[in-house]
Amino acid sequence: VQGQIEAVRSALGHAEATARGSRLSDDPGLEAQYREVRQLPLQRAEALLQTVRDNPEQHGRAEALRDRVRERVQQIDHSVSLQTAGRGAEANRDMLLRGVPLDAALERVATEMERHEQRLLDSRRTDNDRSSTRLRAVVVGGMAVSLAMLGMLLSMVGREARRARRHEQQARDAVATLEAAAVQRERLGEQRRTLAAFAGLLHSCQSVDEVLDVAGNALAQLVPHGAGACYTMRASQNLLERHVLFGTRGEEYAEF
Repeated sequence: VQGQIEAVRSALGHAEATARGSRLSDDPGLEAQYREVRQLPLQRAEALLQTVRDNPEQHGRAEALRDRVRERVQQIDHSVSLQTAGRGAEANRDMLLRGVPLDAALERVATEMERHEQRLLDSRRTDNDRSSTRLRAVVVGGMAVSLAMLGMLLSMVGREARRARRHEQQARDAVATLEAAAVQRERLGEQRRTLAAFAGLLHSCQSVDEVLDVAGNALAQLVPHGAGACYTMRASQNLLERHVLFGTRGEEYAEF
């Protein structure tokens, strides 16, 4: 809008300058040029009127501006006509008496429109600044919420990872316990088989010496990492006589 107001001023100033040149020089070419450009200020004023048609206040000012432009162009036409009729003095007097007041009235309306447009621009700029501030606040708030949610997700993932590691360790411990239980069960089964074989052999023994030999072999199988000896007590019951040794340290056990 401000650019169109300036375009009206410029077109009117160009028309006036062309008309003044025609009066001062009596050049028919300048008068013809004026006839070509005289409609331009009115065309610019009409275009401005269409631009502000959605603003009732500015539309009224634009109509007043168009009327002042029309009056000014009519006054310039009258001055040119006087000059063409050889009445240059009257043309100059008409320019001073009518042209100057019309220019002042036109400038007042144009200035009012520019001030109103400036207020609208300032208001829009303020609204835009507020919108930008709100938008930045929303963006920053959204980022903060996103970061908070990301932190929560990372915390949840961390807790799940720790829980998974704990469950994995518990599973490994359970497997180790099961393996140890299997080994223990196998050892107990071996011991039961050894004891069963020992019991069978005992039933087939014919003397104490055979019983002691069988017992030593059975003990060596039952406690492979142990060591010891089998004793018998004499009839006097004052001496234990060693009969069978088992294990790698059996030689350490003496009679007593």
